[in-house]
Amino acid sequence: MRLAAIILFSLVAACKSEPTFDQRYEAAEEKIRSTAKEIDQEIATRASQQATDAPADQAENAEKQAGT
Repeated sequence: MRLAAIILFSLVAACKSEPTFDQRYEAAEEKIRSTAKEIDQEIATRASQQATDAPADQAENAEKQAGT
């Protein structure tokens, strides 16, 4: 009885096939697109912060130069 259960379990486990090339490609493509989108958002956020900080930095530099 145990042997039959082990064989049955082995057959069921063996039935699960590995993903095809196309499935792996699609998964990798989705991951790459997701990562690229995150990177683009981070770049946009940093550029926005730099644009916001730039006028304050320029004013501070002008004050320093005027004081010298």
